[in-house]
Amino acid sequence: MKRYVSIFFLMGIMVSYTAFSQAPATKKEPVKDNVHGFIIQDDYRWLENKDNPEVKSWSKAQHQYTIDFIKKNMPEIAGLRNELTNYLDRDYKGTPFFVGNREFF
Repeated sequence: MKRYVSIFFLMGIMVSYTAFSQAPATKKEPVKDNVHGFIIQDDYRWLENKDNPEVKSWSKAQHQYTIDFIKKNMPEIAGLRNELTNYLDRDYKGTPFFVGNREFF
C-alpha cells in the first residue's frame, strides 16, 4: 500500500512539474534595499511597474498560459456558465444604499 501511495505522489509531482515548467519565463532583475541594516533583495520588483510594456506583455503571456492550462486540464462543467450568468446578469435600478444597518439594492 505504501508503495502505491509513493508512486502516485511521485507521479503527481512529475505531472505538476511538466505542466508548470512550460510557463512563460520570468526574468530576474535584482534590486537590493537596506532596511534597518538588513539587505533585502527583490528579483521581481520590475513587475510592479504596470506601465512598463515589458510587464504588460509578460502579464498577457502569463494570462494566456493560465487560460490554456485550464482549458487543457479542467473539464467544462455542463450548465455552470448558464447558471452563473443567470445569477449575475440582473437588471440593476440603482446603486446600493444603506438605511440604518441594512443595505438595499
